[in-house]
This record gives sequence, C-alpha cells and structure tokens, in this order.
Amino acid sequence: MASILRQYSTPVLKRCLAFLSGGASGVALSGVSMAYLSGSDSYKPFTADADVTDHWPAIPTGYTLMSAAVIHRHGDRAAIAQNIGDGYSWKDYHHVWDEKMPSAKDLAEMREHHPWIHAEELFEDETPRGKLTAKGAAQLRRLGGILRQRYVTEAGLLSETLAPHEITVRSTPVVRCFESAASLLLGLYPTAFRREESHIIPITSRDSTTETMWAGWSTCESVRDFHNAANLDFNEKHADNTELAATVEKLKHIFDFANTHKHYDHPTLGGLLGIVETLTCFTAHGIQHLIPRGQLTDSFMHQVERWRDHEYFHAYLTTDQARLSGGRFFREVAMVLNAAVVRSNSNMLVPFKLAQFSCHDTSLIPLLFNMEIMDMNKTPHWPGYAANVVLELYKKDSVASGENPFFVKAIYNGRSVRMGSRPEMCPWEDFKGLVEDKGLTGVQYARACRGNKDIASQH
Repeated sequence: MASILRQYSTPVLKRCLAFLSGGASGVALSGVSMAYLSGSDSYKPFTADADVTDHWPAIPTGYTLMSAAVIHRHGDRAAIAQNIGDGYSWKDYHHVWDEKMPSAKDLAEMREHHPWIHAEELFEDETPRGKLTAKGAAQLRRLGGILRQRYVTEAGLLSETLAPHEITVRSTPVVRCFESAASLLLGLYPTAFRREESHIIPITSRDSTTETMWAGWSTCESVRDFHNAANLDFNEKHADNTELAATVEKLKHIFDFANTHKHYDHPTLGGLLGIVETLTCFTAHGIQHLIPRGQLTDSFMHQVERWRDHEYFHAYLTTDQARLSGGRFFREVAMVLNAAVVRSNSNMLVPFKLAQFSCHDTSLIPLLFNMEIMDMNKTPHWPGYAANVVLELYKKDSVASGENPFFVKAIYNGRSVRMGSRPEMCPWEDFKGLVEDKGLTGVQYARACRGNKDIASQH
C-alpha cells in the first residue's frame, strides 16, 4: 500500500486506502472469498439476459399492497465497444445491427404513447451502437406483462385500464433506457387497455450532472478515488497470479492487440470489459464474424467473466463506494414508499401507486449492495439485460395497538429476496434503518465528494 500512496497522494485516496486496508470503519480485502471464480451451476456462457422468472411470489394474505417501485436495467442492446485491439472495428460491423433494431412501427408506438421529457440532449449515436434491439424491447414488454398480472389482476393495485396518474416514470438520458421504459409500459398496458383520451404517460429524465442513477464517475472525485484505490489494491494482490495473466495474454493474442493498446497491457480484466460485452452481444444474435473458432470455449469465457466480476465487485467491498455510487438513488426510491406511508397515515390518496426507473447495470449494482441483496458472501452475479429489483410496500390488515402496520418486500428478477438478515416481509422501521445506514442525502453526497469527511460521520 505504501507504494500506491506514493503514486496517488490525494487526501481522499489516502482515506480510501486506509478503508481498504481494514481500518476501524473499513473491510479487510484479504479475507475476500474467490469461490465464485471456480464455477457456478447457474452460469450461462455468452448470455447477458437476466433470468427473470414468470412465477413471482404470491401476494401475501392479510396485507394490502399500497405502492411499488420497479427499478430495471434496459433490455438487450447492440455492442458498444468501438474497437477491440486490431481485430475488430465497429465501422466494419455496425450495418449488421441495422436489422436487429425495433421496427419503425414499434418505435413510433413508443413515442406516441410515451413521449420523452428530457432535460438535456439525449446520448444517441447515429449508428445502431449501444441501441435497444427488437429483442430488448420484447424483454421489457414481457416484464410489463408480468407486472400487469401482479399489479392489475392479482393485487388490484393498478386500474385495469390505464390511469396515467397512477404511474410515474423516470429514465437516465440514454435512448435505450427511454425505449426500455416505454416497452415495459406497453406490456403493462397494451393498446386494448388504453382509452383514447388518456393513453399517454411521459417518461422524464434529469440532466447528467444531477441524475442519481448514474454511478457518479464524472461528478464526484471521491467515487473515482474509491474505485481507483480498489483497483490498485486488486492489481497489487493479483500481480503474480499466473491464471489471470494467462487469461489476459490469451485474449490479447486472440484479438491481435498492438503494443499501443496500453489500456489492455496490465494483467487485469478491467480494460477488457469491452471484449466480454462485445462477444456477448454478437453471440446472442448469432453473429459469428468475430468469434475465432475453437479458441473461445465455454470454460474459458466462464473464467474471463468470473475474473471480470471479481475485479469489478472488489470496489464495493468498501461501504463508502456503494453509498457514494448509489446511496442517493436508494434514498429516492425509499422516499417513494415513504410518501405512501405518510399519505396513508393522514388518510390521503397516494399521488401515484407505481414508480418506474429505467437504468443500467452500473446503476443496479450499487443499489443492490446498499439494499444488502448483493454482497460477496452471496456470490454476486452481473445484472443481465432487463434485470429488475422491485420494492413493494404493504399494510397489514390487522395489527395490535401501537404496532406499525407497514412492511417492505423485495423481489429480484421475480424471486423474493432478503435485504441482509431482515425477514422477507421487512418491518418498516427496519427498512428505514437500512436507508438511514446506506442512503445518502444530497448534502451528504456533496460533502463526501469534496473529500471533507468520511461518509460514516455525516449522519
């Protein structure tokens, strides 16, 4: 660590490194289990789709569903990486993706029913690069259909015919996320369940500097410092790991990296995320132009993806990294449920019953860590396309005098999950404690990003 401190001597990073070294408020990295590098029965090579089940848990008896927040990743998309070594360039392949895009009719339907209200220019490429595919739109329509069954048919939370005042929707200012949000809504309320005079729900977004669904890379120095410190620690610990070095060297050989590609020369997979995502995108659509025959076996790609995950999740072993990247968003999601509690206690109508947030894998990861759904002890897996986490607020029908009637249930990809050691039907006060511990206010975030204090001291 001393050598790292000499290279990176900012006060914030020194604090980060102390945290990473297992200080009083930190977590010692040396105890991290690498068990998930050895394999997993649920692993599916070259598959980036989330395993979203059709069979969601039953609505609990003796409770009334009051409100729900749905946070989902966008659907399947075209590859983003513009080049991989000297063996691949986007301009050589972008025409292949044209036929994978949603039809003009489907895109028009999205925009007609769900206009986009955005605070700044959308992040959009003139080519299909990074855009939602027809497959991705179908994934979100399917999810919308599942939610219709749950919230319209089973729970009666939402009206059978679209009532725009019941739903609020926000997306990051990225086209594939807007289109994913619109696709979910079209699955939730197909045309037959929309009145002509009230068929529109706008999708809003914030500008990139205030959007809390971003991880904060461009707006917060401390986010970058914590992440860089974790990566430096990871690299230092695995500098002599022959398996990792051999994995990287094989990839460099396969894709004909020139020596000028310095981003890929270090023995770590951080710079090779583009390879994994590009291979996944191409193979998911049967585009075999890029795949060297006989060299990228399932077992090898399993090894690549597990190393990638191990390095990326390494940063989230520091509580501060997860809170800085996703604490504000977690608090905002909790406020959606809190509004329903306050209104119910005051015998007032809830302003909306369903809040939908359309975002990215890098939005979901810190959120899942803050909710204690994901941690190193639970073998974290990358959130695939259309991955989703749902928080449902319930009110118990009959309670003893003085008992708080509200409970929160978390569902991840259609399966009930616990938030840490809390019960699946988490008492409201316990949930509030989690939010207080892992959430961040705007003021706390601003102070932490200036590096004034440890976040833990800013309650």
